[in-house]
Amino acid sequence: MILGCAEQLIPGDTIQAKFQMAATLGFKSLDLNGTGLREKAEIVLQAMEETGVQPGAVYSRLPNSLLLPEPDLRKKAMLALKDRLDGAALVGAVGVILVPVFGSPLLPDLSPLYSARQLELELLVAILKEVAPYAEAKGVYLLLEPINKNETHFLNTLIQGKEICEKVGSPSVRLVADIYHMNLEEDTVDSVHRAADWIAHVHLASSDRLVPRPNDIDYRSFLKALKEVGYSGTLGFECKAPESTDKLGESAAYIEGLISGVQPTCSGPS
Repeated sequence: MILGCAEQLIPGDTIQAKFQMAATLGFKSLDLNGTGLREKAEIVLQAMEETGVQPGAVYSRLPNSLLLPEPDLRKKAMLALKDRLDGAALVGAVGVILVPVFGSPLLPDLSPLYSARQLELELLVAILKEVAPYAEAKGVYLLLEPINKNETHFLNTLIQGKEICEKVGSPSVRLVADIYHMNLEEDTVDSVHRAADWIAHVHLASSDRLVPRPNDIDYRSFLKALKEVGYSGTLGFECKAPESTDKLGESAAYIEGLISGVQPTCSGPS
């Protein structure tokens, strides 16, 4: 597994400075902001070559939700998503992270025909089926990220995400396992095993969304479960920026120690 960090947590006025600082702090990967990534891909590639730090995943940062009722706004979001997929492909990132909707439903409740959530689910699956071949052609993933109920009503657990991936039926649609959200919504170890085939990226944070630290979330069991299911991708810090780069470096060293220390007890998903 490769330890990474969100670009926004790393200080620096330029892409090169951020990559250099990431390397100094012990990170081997950066999750990048997708806005404008296609245009600055050459700069990112040069920074990668100079530092050895690789791209992780790309934040989509869409102008609006894909699940809005207005067709023109949905089209705008889909075009932006394809732009982010282009950028991810150019720099060799694993894929583009997508939270389908934040907050309350954007579509009407048409019960007893369809609830708002049922409408959203059908619309999302249809959109993903349309965009997935584009991602597949680019060689990158569309990464659905489940987040907790305080932030969205829609996609809260890896198991819900797994069901969406199965409905779409594309090898290019996968999941982000974010331990901060998982810790609030589900059994982290059980969900990793149950959704193992769909996990293509991982986010790390503490229970209060700070950098990972000892005596907080059971990171050891989480990392052990990831090893047991054969996950070998990036573990990206996604949290509030710490007070100093020293704290960021200390947290990176802590997680690296756990990665090297945990040993799986089985060779595959249970």
